[in-house]
Amino acid sequence: MFGGGSGTIEDPYLVEDAKDLDAVRYDLAAHYSQTKRINMKGWGTWEPIGYGDYSDAGFKGSYIGNGRSILNLSFSNATTETGQIGLFGHIIKARVEGVRTLDVTALLTDSQSVTIFGCVVGEARSSIISNCFSSGNATSTSPDVSVHMFGGVVGTSYGSKLLQCESAIKSSVAASISGGILGNMFNDLDGYESASSITDSKFTGTISGSAWYGGVVGYVQGYYYDQRSYLIKNCLSAGKIMAVGGSSVGGLIGSLMDAYAEDCVYVTSEIINTDRIPWKGKLFGNVHRGEELFSNCYYWPDMERGPWDNEYGLPVTLEEAKTQAFYKALGWDFENIWDIKEGQSYPFFKLPRTRTQCQRMPMGGFLRI
Repeated sequence: MFGGGSGTIEDPYLVEDAKDLDAVRYDLAAHYSQTKRINMKGWGTWEPIGYGDYSDAGFKGSYIGNGRSILNLSFSNATTETGQIGLFGHIIKARVEGVRTLDVTALLTDSQSVTIFGCVVGEARSSIISNCFSSGNATSTSPDVSVHMFGGVVGTSYGSKLLQCESAIKSSVAASISGGILGNMFNDLDGYESASSITDSKFTGTISGSAWYGGVVGYVQGYYYDQRSYLIKNCLSAGKIMAVGGSSVGGLIGSLMDAYAEDCVYVTSEIINTDRIPWKGKLFGNVHRGEELFSNCYYWPDMERGPWDNEYGLPVTLEEAKTQAFYKALGWDFENIWDIKEGQSYPFFKLPRTRTQCQRMPMGGFLRI
């Protein structure tokens, strides 16, 4: 089992193949480093690593993927007692970094109990998820399949931080809360000891929903007395949103409450079937307390499929949105994080995006960027 290592931060277990990956579940507090590309084709339905509502049930160590792919994960017919689905079902005070889940498949049926679904992590509490990527297809056998929260990378975040994540997932699952990167972003369950945030992230896939959904995050609930600690910053939404009904849809965020969005961009004309949605906007479907909760957020003004209930944000042409100067004026980091093909593309992440070792966090066993 494993290609080496002792499971410590300094000497993590080396994950080389599908059996090694499956064995992570047997020591949820250890530290792991993926050293090879892993193909899960033929494995069957994946059982999430760590799931449950209690602290002893979630993954609490670190998993460093080093940018190496995990291909063909299948969540079709997957189910857990608590409904947390993902490569990791539930992580607590953990770190998941450099994980690439490619060609994910999920055919959800009426018989499944799926409360939270994220392609990399179902539920993240007080954790760090960074440099992660997902692609593939998530579908359901009928519109009646019940999924509460869906995220292209993480299903729901309680006091966790997402950094430099990207999703190209194509999902037609009509989850109540659905986001291209993150489904639901809440304050921490343990008394606001840490604030949720998502920074420097990108969505290029397709999502659907049935209540609150957006290109980056579906639903954001921060903390009234500390709104700016709950941050959505330097994010790009360039995907498609298929509306199937519900309450609130936005190109960037479905519903924004007691949190702050800044320096974000939404560039596409694809929000479809908005006539069925009470609150809809090119950037935000619904903003609690209006324009005091965001700044320097931009959208393409020629977006079709209106009419829109709000015009929150600022306009940008597609030509401007393909220039480095536009994003650098917003404070985007083109030295270390982003790159662009001038006049031809929207920003994309620099390569390589890998690590070779785990890092110790200075406080309470946490891992911190």
